[in-house]
Amino acid sequence: VLLSRRLSRSIRALMTGTQQIADGNLAARVQLSGDDEFSTLAGHFNQMADKIQKQRAALEERQDILESRVTERTQELLDINQNLCRMDRDRRAFLADISHELRTPIAAMRAHAQVIAATLEPRDKASKARIDDLLAACDRSSRLIEQLLALARLDSHPGATTHLERHQVRVDQSLVRVSRDLASRALQKGQRIELLVADDQAIEDSLTPALFESLI
Repeated sequence: VLLSRRLSRSIRALMTGTQQIADGNLAARVQLSGDDEFSTLAGHFNQMADKIQKQRAALEERQDILESRVTERTQELLDINQNLCRMDRDRRAFLADISHELRTPIAAMRAHAQVIAATLEPRDKASKARIDDLLAACDRSSRLIEQLLALARLDSHPGATTHLERHQVRVDQSLVRVSRDLASRALQKGQRIELLVADDQAIEDSLTPALFESLI
């Protein structure tokens, strides 16, 4: 009878410990004393439970570290994205500001030159030539500003050419303007630019006329 009770108690203890481990209670242990087979089995069970508990703790620690690193990396990416968005806004604001700051004085200068040209006497050819040179310089500066802004936009967005509207570019007119802009520099070096181009040479592309001339 005593042996039967001891066996029943040992079996119940092992079953209870096994069930607790299965339910997720890794701290559960089987408390059996003695030197029989059930006590040895309980000792092995407790050793197994210790290993499982340590492995689970190590996995939870690794998971916490991984989640922390993911959170930090996500925040870094968010910060980088915010910085890029701020830089893009600053770039657009800069382009708008520089466009206004450069265009306004040139437009004012051109308007004054036109007023002066209207008041000149027809026989004052020297003054008229100087005013014409000034107007040409204003036009050349305006085109250079447009080229600068166009190139700046493309430099900020390398794939932006796919989003640009298509324009008809008169090749002959662009070549004439470019050669005229370079004529003074050529004369300073004792050189002369000769331009031979057929009329009505036009292409249709995503390049604006100003950008096309800058590429020339």
